[in-house]
Amino acid sequence: MKLLDSYMLRRIGSPYAYLLAAFCMIFIIFDLFQNLSEFIEASTPLPMVFKYYAFLLPSLVKWVTPISILLAALYTLWQLTKRNELNAMRASGVSFVRIMRPIMILGLASSLSVLAINEAVEPDATQWADKFIRNLKKGGEVNTHILEQVNHTNEKARRVWNIVRLDIEAPYMHGIQIDELRTNNSVKRKISAKEGEWVDGVLFLYSATVSMFGEANNPMGAPSNMPVMECPDFTETPDDLAGDAMIGGLNQPTFFSAAETWRYIRNRPSLEQKTRNNLLVDLHFRLAMPWTSMIVALFGIPFGVYIGRRDALVGVISALLVFFGFYFLMSFSIWLGKNMVLPPVLCAWLPNAAVLGSSVAMVMRLR
Repeated sequence: MKLLDSYMLRRIGSPYAYLLAAFCMIFIIFDLFQNLSEFIEASTPLPMVFKYYAFLLPSLVKWVTPISILLAALYTLWQLTKRNELNAMRASGVSFVRIMRPIMILGLASSLSVLAINEAVEPDATQWADKFIRNLKKGGEVNTHILEQVNHTNEKARRVWNIVRLDIEAPYMHGIQIDELRTNNSVKRKISAKEGEWVDGVLFLYSATVSMFGEANNPMGAPSNMPVMECPDFTETPDDLAGDAMIGGLNQPTFFSAAETWRYIRNRPSLEQKTRNNLLVDLHFRLAMPWTSMIVALFGIPFGVYIGRRDALVGVISALLVFFGFYFLMSFSIWLGKNMVLPPVLCAWLPNAAVLGSSVAMVMRLR
């Protein structure tokens, strides 16, 4: 059986790798035609161009992987059926499900890989690529870790932050104002500082001024000046402070992992219903999308056998029509979710569930 698994993985692995590379190259060429003039006008060094496309690739993976594994499965099963290899395997006593196991393993591995890339690589890489191309068009320097005019509200601790400049990597900030509020939203304490940084996870504010206020917002005593103010009870991190500026300001779901989006929602119980709903839709879509690769791998099995027995062109066109119909259903379902017609969980997972159900039914018929 190990020999069968190795053989099947070799048969589907080669076209799968070629298709992945081909679709990525097509996109890169298309994008290069769009941005070539900007690269030339800015005299962009060639290594920076390569870096830009390397950082852009993670955002493509979730789109090109499903179509690549579908076409690879169609081609492999067409070859096996056309040469009667599939019949020979089944005649030797190997079940159809057992023969198809390597394809499903490849689909599962692809889904897990896409999920890992989406969570660990894509957010930072996509953000860097986006800022790179926007700064290139503006003629400025590429600076992907510095945010300006950052506003953040910690509802649990009742602290409101206003920061002129935040360096996420340092981590360092300049021009800081922090308002600590009472339950009636009146200011209890106002902290102004020229600079601030985190040292071993503890916030230090420099050239700080602390002012206390009564419930009627009347000053209580003279402000106190502190050259260095240690704030061990401040739980906010640079990523927390940057979250509002990025999720709220840039409004790009691809810039954030599912964990970051969930943390943003969880820490803001008073979010508007529409905003919370849209973020939940983006969150569930980000979790559902990677599993498309495994589902279309299963979907490609009965279609691959079908085109091996009949007209290959008709089978491939039919499979592609169903595949793009799936993407249309997914887009329409997301639209329904964003307009609060469907719950976020349902709108994100419904297309996968529909294709999975039909795929399982068709595979069972082949048995």
